[in-house]
Amino acid sequence: MLGTSGTLTWHTIVLKRIGPSDGLVVSWRKSTEDGLDHHAFRDGTITLFERGSMEPLAHWAFDRGWAASLIFSGGVEELTIVHEGLNRVGVVQRNGDP
Repeated sequence: MLGTSGTLTWHTIVLKRIGPSDGLVVSWRKSTEDGLDHHAFRDGTITLFERGSMEPLAHWAFDRGWAASLIFSGGVEELTIVHEGLNRVGVVQRNGDP
């Protein structure tokens, strides 16, 4: 017997970093606050880097994301992205792995 699929939902993405970002993230959040849908919804990519290095460990792409919140607290910036899809893209080869 085949099952029936339900509504697909995605968890929000929460990104944190020390120090404020450039003005692009603030502008993106402002577009969301102002209801400017043509600027608020964006496709994007996220790259995870190895600690203390610029060596990428993983990459993801999200679809139609919008900046749901942007918080600055104690020198840490926290960005929450609501999106309509997330996919792991590319494979990072490390230490001679095939």
